[in-house]
Amino acid sequence: MIVAGALILGATLLAWAAPAALRRVTSIGDPATAICCWLVSIGAVLGSFALGVGLLLLPGDRPAIADLAAGCWTAVRHGQAPALDEGIGAVGLVVLLIVVGRFVRAATWRLRSGRRIHRAHLDYLSLVRPVDATPMLWLDHTEPLAYSLAGRPGLVVASTGLNGLPAEQVTAVLSHERAHLRGRHHLLTSMTEALAKAVPFVPLFREAAAAVGLLVELAADAAAVRACGPHAVRAAL
Repeated sequence: MIVAGALILGATLLAWAAPAALRRVTSIGDPATAICCWLVSIGAVLGSFALGVGLLLLPGDRPAIADLAAGCWTAVRHGQAPALDEGIGAVGLVVLLIVVGRFVRAATWRLRSGRRIHRAHLDYLSLVRPVDATPMLWLDHTEPLAYSLAGRPGLVVASTGLNGLPAEQVTAVLSHERAHLRGRHHLLTSMTEALAKAVPFVPLFREAAAAVGLLVELAADAAAVRACGPHAVRAAL
């Protein structure tokens, strides 16, 4: 029980204490490295908590959660409290299942919504011209704008107003959007936002959504700088 308790306590402390250190990494570090730090911290919290719960539920020679559930039900029927480790493990399992359920529901909604938007753009594009391997959709609008949509295939959308900028700036903007698609930034932001929605009271999960959202933009800017140079990216911004 000591190891299991240490894992659960460590996961809890990390979930509340890590954001302070990660904010510093976000502000001064390389965007890709900072994203990895946030994701690794999230994985460490979830993994440690799940492992701790598993050790509490399956100590010694008890081989199955079904046996534990039967034992708890028998204890309740006879008015006896289950062992402390079993009780804590059962509560932890309930919490873990609630978190997983809420995360799956939020992530599923976001992925389905993204697919509908992507499909609508591709349908419109197919009316304009055949969709190629890397589709580019130009919208007739005077305001310069550009964004990308994840999917198969990934889609970059830009307005014709973007062509009012110098050619190197247009290239920088499109390089930024294509970097989002190559880096699967949409998936990263969707998953961290879904986790924040599922468990909003945990500081690490809540702050990770905003931090990763910012960091993927910085990472795309860095990719555009490598492709087009800092002057073109700065002027385009």
